[in-house]
Amino acid sequence: MNIATRLEGGVGDCLLGLRFCQAIKEKYPNSPITAYIDSEGKTFQKEAIEYLYPGFFKEIKIIPNKKYSNFWIKSQYGSENQKGFIENVPDEIINEIKTYDLFYDLHIDSLKFIDSDLNWIKYFKNFPKPSINPINTRGEYIVCHLKSTTSKEHELEKWYATKLIKDLNKTLGNKYKIVIVSTPEINFFYDQVRNIPNIGLFNGSMNEVCDLILNAKAFIGTDSGFKFIAYSLDIPVATFTKYSSEPFQCAFSHVIRWNPMPETVFPLNFNVSFIIEYISKALNNQIYRLFPQLVIGDLETNIIKRNYTVDLEKTK
Repeated sequence: MNIATRLEGGVGDCLLGLRFCQAIKEKYPNSPITAYIDSEGKTFQKEAIEYLYPGFFKEIKIIPNKKYSNFWIKSQYGSENQKGFIENVPDEIINEIKTYDLFYDLHIDSLKFIDSDLNWIKYFKNFPKPSINPINTRGEYIVCHLKSTTSKEHELEKWYATKLIKDLNKTLGNKYKIVIVSTPEINFFYDQVRNIPNIGLFNGSMNEVCDLILNAKAFIGTDSGFKFIAYSLDIPVATFTKYSSEPFQCAFSHVIRWNPMPETVFPLNFNVSFIIEYISKALNNQIYRLFPQLVIGDLETNIIKRNYTVDLEKTK
């Protein structure tokens, strides 16, 4: 049986879809899967998947373009321009997909995975571990990705990013380097911190960024696809999104789509001290990733962790 699936959007959307491909492999363990990446001809999504998960798919094909540059739908929410839906895939690609025995549309925004026959809930928070050995030449460090060239709706203020990086360095810089993922066109965003000792700006290829994140001790970033790379190796993450109104909370509509781990989510430009304390706790003890609201030192009270000795007088 030959199976096809569609992954649509940026790197993050494609990695979100890829976690459900694990459910396909579980249900049809002997069936090869061909992935169609619907990204308006962009190739970096394919590059990231092939680097992180070599051999995961039988083949990855790039859908070269959308059928229409503007694609409008009518729904209970009114009229929307939603060009990512499958009806906007060119007819020749649809006809090719129909030649497969099975097809799963893993376009995240349309939520078709909810009604599929896959055990998707099992993999909702389960991002597959990359099957590569990333190169690490940078030592102990925390990665920051505080401005994205693609996720512009989750923009942090420049003053905030500057303060976060400076305070993070003051608090944890004695143990960890601070490495900032950027690109040449947005390096200016970090002009007040880029020359501070122990803080480095990183402009690299997609593969190099993957290696960087996979070797990090923690990841702090705006709401973009890079956080899913950190999730794949259980690296502590703090994510800023406009769809959060308080720490560890996110709108249900975005939890089901793009923020499957709301316990790592914060509002934009949220209290810097709180963020640093959260990361410090996560680095100190993994229990704080399950219960990030706990205060250090309160474990015995809140989770009944006994500090005990054996009462030999009563023990018989």
